Amino acid sequence: MTIDTIPAALRAAASRFGDEEALVDGGERVTSAGLLERSLEAARAFVATGVGPGDRVAIWAPNSATWITASFGVYLAGAVLVPRAVTQIEGNIEAGRCHAGGPVRLGTG
Repeated sequence: MTIDTIPAALRAAASRFGDEEALVDGGERVTSAGLLERSLEAARAFVATGVGPGDRVAIWAPNSATWITASFGVYLAGAVLVPRAVTQIEGNIEAGRCHAGGPVRLGTG
């Protein structure tokens, strides 16, 4: 198996490590296989909202299991991740929105 993309690396890890823990976020523990499944669900949700290959998706949220899953979902949908720091001030956030320019922007608040 050639691992030349992030989705390929995620699939390879799920295949190789399956039920082994891949992610711990506080009390939440996710296996390699579980991370792939969650990420595929996120990818399907992105595609259902109109995200396609080459689109840019901005994620403005704190580091978390949800952020990781969403980022993998972006890659699995063929899109480009535009991460935004939650510490950004409002003017910079607006500039980030313009830079992302895609059909979907995610955030928490």
